[in-house]
Amino acid sequence: MIFSARGEGSNATGVDGDQNDNSISEAGAAYVFNLPTPTGCTLDADGNASTDALTDGLLFIRYLFGSRNESLTVDAVAGDCANCSAADLEPFLEQCSLSGTSDIDGNGEVDALTDGLLIIRYLFGSRADALITDSVSDNCSRCSAVDIENHLQALIP
Repeated sequence: MIFSARGEGSNATGVDGDQNDNSISEAGAAYVFNLPTPTGCTLDADGNASTDALTDGLLFIRYLFGSRNESLTVDAVAGDCANCSAADLEPFLEQCSLSGTSDIDGNGEVDALTDGLLIIRYLFGSRADALITDSVSDNCSRCSAVDIENHLQALIP
């Protein structure tokens, strides 16, 4: 997230410049912060401090297609998972859906064929047109590859 400070009088330049030098009146400034998602929802569904298409991506898309219990987790959690069971994963994935964090294209709905597909494509390394082609809803508010990539990157712990 980027915040601006209109009128800030520092002569600091670049990253970590000297903010105590206030010799330029009204210069302005920009501050960049990597903020955690307010819901605690990340793309690391199984909680092993890593995001992987064949575990985390599969868990998200299975959940969005309605898989629950063992059909959600079978062959889809990493060996070093912290959230290994459906009892752990289902509330986490539900929170991501209800909070809107899993609404990747920003249309107000969480759907497997748009949002789930965007998540798994991103985790497999698809970017630009390969990420979004036939995967965003018609009424999206995040429609461009850049907007969607930025949203997904913010969900990487």
